[in-house]
Amino acid sequence: MRDLIELTLETEGYEPVIGPISGSDLLLQRQEQKVLLVTEHWRDPVLEPAQLERAVDRADRVDAEGVILVCGGRIGAPARAAARRRGIRLIDRGLMLQWLSQSETTAGRRPD
Repeated sequence: MRDLIELTLETEGYEPVIGPISGSDLLLQRQEQKVLLVTEHWRDPVLEPAQLERAVDRADRVDAEGVILVCGGRIGAPARAAARRRGIRLIDRGLMLQWLSQSETTAGRRPD
């Protein structure tokens, strides 16, 4: 899961700065912007707004301007609204399944 996310974000121009930091967090950079990739909630059944606030606090401690948070469980309306207010990019199970499908399709194409 983490490899898929890192490879996909790499295609968007993100590069690891340092990491992992404090367990599962990874600091990424794209141009001048640093973001904190948080994957610890991958196995949580539901993402709560309080978890977003803790991610923002951790991002502040490492001088990251943004947060990308991964959750494989349900992301309800309150958490999505909190993410929009705080500028947090959410990666959910559905998006990861799309990425996986795209990577399998691309891998299945072999030059003649």
